[in-house]
Amino acid sequence: MDKDLQLILESGIISKQGLEDAIYMAAKKEILKKYHIWQGKNGRFHAHIRVGKSRKLISKATEKDLIEYLRNVENNNEKNTLLDICLIYFSRKAYEWTDNTKLRNEQYFKKYLKNEPIMKRPIHKITGIELENFLRELVIKNELTRKAYNNAIAPVRFAFDYATFDGVNIREQNLFAQIKLPTKLFKQVRKPSNETQVFSDEEQQLLTSVILANYKTSTPLAIILNFYLGLRVGELMALKWNDIHEEYIHIERMEQRHYDDNNHLNRVIVEHTKTDAGTRDVPLTEKAKEILALIRQFDSVDDFIFCNDGKRTTSKGLECALKRYCAKAGIPYKSSHKIRKTFISTLIDNNVNINSIREMVGHQDAQTTYNSYCYNRKDITAVTQQLNQILQ
Repeated sequence: MDKDLQLILESGIISKQGLEDAIYMAAKKEILKKYHIWQGKNGRFHAHIRVGKSRKLISKATEKDLIEYLRNVENNNEKNTLLDICLIYFSRKAYEWTDNTKLRNEQYFKKYLKNEPIMKRPIHKITGIELENFLRELVIKNELTRKAYNNAIAPVRFAFDYATFDGVNIREQNLFAQIKLPTKLFKQVRKPSNETQVFSDEEQQLLTSVILANYKTSTPLAIILNFYLGLRVGELMALKWNDIHEEYIHIERMEQRHYDDNNHLNRVIVEHTKTDAGTRDVPLTEKAKEILALIRQFDSVDDFIFCNDGKRTTSKGLECALKRYCAKAGIPYKSSHKIRKTFISTLIDNNVNINSIREMVGHQDAQTTYNSYCYNRKDITAVTQQLNQILQ
């Protein structure tokens, strides 16, 4: 009881019982706006409450008991704000995400959702038009691409799925699933130009020649090797010699960024890959075997293939080496991920079965392979020559 009510009681203006009766009558008035209450032949008091898509009959010995029960139902509903349920999303994902994924999603949430007024609304009270207006404004105000929108809105999508789940029954309908925003609403992003996303044949040859003429550790040889494997950089840096077999290399672990209790970044090895499809066997070509033979001349640490100064080479170390050798070769620097794109684009150019490519690179579906990793490695002159041969 707050101080004002305590002062009223102490002044004798109203008794404690009188105050309780007044509070009860006010509560009853609000409840009767939402529920029909009746007394049965057995003397008990009844009302229906909504549970999911059905109604549930509630029965209590006294009207006061029933009013109190319905007040608790309303109070619990009020606690289930959109923000409350979005936080359930983060607690459930805590053990699924890497540290980097967790940080990225928390940043999205803080930037786009956390402070929006709709987040404080009880989820059962949010209307379809209210939700659609919020989503539209979110896209327009922040100039979101479709991909950025999907990343930002994931907690809200979860919240409406969760609210209509059997056993939860906070909402009767999943409003989010019914809202389809038009494509024109999203910021359109042109696909990056081919020359910025893959190494051309000439660039690959120059880079390979410079590395073979100047390498002093196994690290730069990892750059050449990945033109024949197409691995994620974290998978490449986690390779051990016992992963190498006569005709293939087995991928089952990766390097992952991890933030310690002091928020310091460490790069650690985890015994799993990015996705379930990531655990796989990648064929070893003759060229790949030749590069592995060169790498064997260097000392290994804890069986890791790529090492430098008595330590395992990290993805950051590989990236630094790639920058140096691109500069030596006189070609634009492109990240190690662009080597993976080059590998995939080369296979597509040479008509390798798309499902075989998908399996080799550890994608869960072929659409990912086509949409994000298919680039033209030929310049305009080579393309013109190819067209002249085909379109005769």
